[in-house]
Amino acid sequence: MIEGIAGFIVASLAVASASSFEDTPIGPGWLSAVLYVVLFDLVQRVSSRRALRHVIEARQGLRPSGRVSRFPLIFLQALGLFAVQLLGWRHFIDHSLGLADVWFVEEALLILPWVFVYLSLLIRQRTLRALLANKAPWPYPDYLVFHLRLLVIPAILVGMNVVESRLADPSRSIGRWLQFYPTAAYGVFMAWTLLLVVFSPFLVRLAFPTRSMRPGPLRSRFEALAAHAGFRFMDIRVCPTHGYIMNAAFVGVLGRLRYVVFTDAILERLSDDDLVGVFAHEMGHSQRRHIPMNLVLFMGFSLAMFAMSGGGLATTEPGVMDAVIPLVAFPVFLFLVFSPVARSFETEADVYAGEILGDRGPIVRSLSALGWIYPSKRHKGGLVHPSIDERLEFLERYFEEPSVAAEFRLKMKRVRRGILVFGLVPLLLTLARLPGELQTGRVRTLIAEAVVEDDEALALDAWRELEPLLERGFRDPGRQLSMQLWVVLASGRLNAGDAKGALPWLDRVQKVRDELEGPVELYNAAILAAEYAAAVGDWPRLSREIPLARKHLEAIAARWGEDDEQVVRERGDLDLLEDGLGLVEAAGVLPRFSEARPWRPLPEGPARRLLESLKTALEGDRTPSSFTLDPADLEALSPGWKADFLERVVQSLRRRFSR
Repeated sequence: MIEGIAGFIVASLAVASASSFEDTPIGPGWLSAVLYVVLFDLVQRVSSRRALRHVIEARQGLRPSGRVSRFPLIFLQALGLFAVQLLGWRHFIDHSLGLADVWFVEEALLILPWVFVYLSLLIRQRTLRALLANKAPWPYPDYLVFHLRLLVIPAILVGMNVVESRLADPSRSIGRWLQFYPTAAYGVFMAWTLLLVVFSPFLVRLAFPTRSMRPGPLRSRFEALAAHAGFRFMDIRVCPTHGYIMNAAFVGVLGRLRYVVFTDAILERLSDDDLVGVFAHEMGHSQRRHIPMNLVLFMGFSLAMFAMSGGGLATTEPGVMDAVIPLVAFPVFLFLVFSPVARSFETEADVYAGEILGDRGPIVRSLSALGWIYPSKRHKGGLVHPSIDERLEFLERYFEEPSVAAEFRLKMKRVRRGILVFGLVPLLLTLARLPGELQTGRVRTLIAEAVVEDDEALALDAWRELEPLLERGFRDPGRQLSMQLWVVLASGRLNAGDAKGALPWLDRVQKVRDELEGPVELYNAAILAAEYAAAVGDWPRLSREIPLARKHLEAIAARWGEDDEQVVRERGDLDLLEDGLGLVEAAGVLPRFSEARPWRPLPEGPARRLLESLKTALEGDRTPSSFTLDPADLEALSPGWKADFLERVVQSLRRRFSR
């Protein structure tokens, strides 16, 4: 069970990581997804055959029995899915299928290759599971439904992440809050996660087909033991598994919002006395606060990853390492931190069962029965459980040797202290940055509002607040925040026909051009310089800036899509500049700054009508009666750099015809 849930989480992490930076498609994205599914189906076919041979030989006494672990294969699957995203699967979904903005559909398709791979794993493992349980194979429909239902809980967590990421669009007020107050937003997310943990018993009923345990002598013994220990719960549930899975668990952290769950197999195969020992073991997990401790452990890891990512404060584009680090860190945490703690908790629950019953016999017999039914678990442990031999040996030593008991109690105190430190240190580091985040968050919000509304007054207010922060050492990687404001202020002046007023902001942009990295920032620097040159008639500079701006715009179009509204608008402005400059060069009044420029007809409008008439006049080599704009066209274009530019084109052509 836990392998499938862990695989789903790691696969989702792989998709989220691979989707967090610019696409790098190599070939058809659908092909990489198909090859991934085919490759891992072959890998799992070989792996399952080897596992079957291993179990059969162990049953025949040809080799020692050992537990067949699927964890390495699942992590390999997740890393493979990460590679599939980089090879163009996400690019195919977003651009070829056009589903980038469709909530949940895009995310479902992103993880679809892993779903096929996981189904393949389930199918390949069906016979192996039957052999391990020494039973007839589980009917396929029930088998697949049971194991796919286990993914309900991680699917809910992933769905929460989808909603959060979709709402994080800076054009939304909630998106600005999520981005500019990341610690507060993270706190809300963690609070929601805690709420899910509290109400997890209800989620378990969604993920498992359970029913309430019927009243009877065994249930009465369970309830009497719980009353004696002060253990409260909502119900005792039974999970039907066709007799395949021998397991028991408790779910929930608060009072009566807890379930104790037994599978049908464990109820069938153990005696009532031994089942009381199992119940006492599960009760020990609750009474020793193992779920809250594990929650602190995972929250500490999550906070550490949050802090390593800059706490959401970074403004630069995430790189490959930002995506790889969580994928590497999660299995390291799982095996080197979580696993030793979980194994010690299992041992502590065994000890509790022996102590609360005043007899270690029931828990010892239940473990022995489990080892007899599943020989592979006797000598080799798993991620969460030590081997049965280890557990039995320790129980004997614990109850026979007082020094061992004292040493173990001391060890568990140290484990709990370590968990608290592991959770508190990243929490304190994160909270220490909260005052600075609140200060800068307001400025970031103001900047976003100025950019979204294209408001010069707001942009000027935002710059007056940002500039002192920059002087005090506030980091603005890539000059992204500053550039956003300078672009609004400079373009606002140019669009108002005030080239002189735009010059101070343009000068700031030009001074930092060498520091700019993102294609958006580089394009903005080039297009602003081009528009200013067009407005003042600086033709050599305009000729230099046009190809630079077009190069960066193509990079943006590759990311955003050719049909993006902003891309189409900016391409129209570049075409206007290039067509107008081409007329000036063709008129021979200025040296040609480039090869003959292709004519790029503009969409219908005043600029196109003027340029078409000038082109016709130039090709006919005759002097038109007038080079003035139509009054309606003049009103549509003026004031602004476009009107200034077209007037200067007209003036240049007049020189040609006045010779």
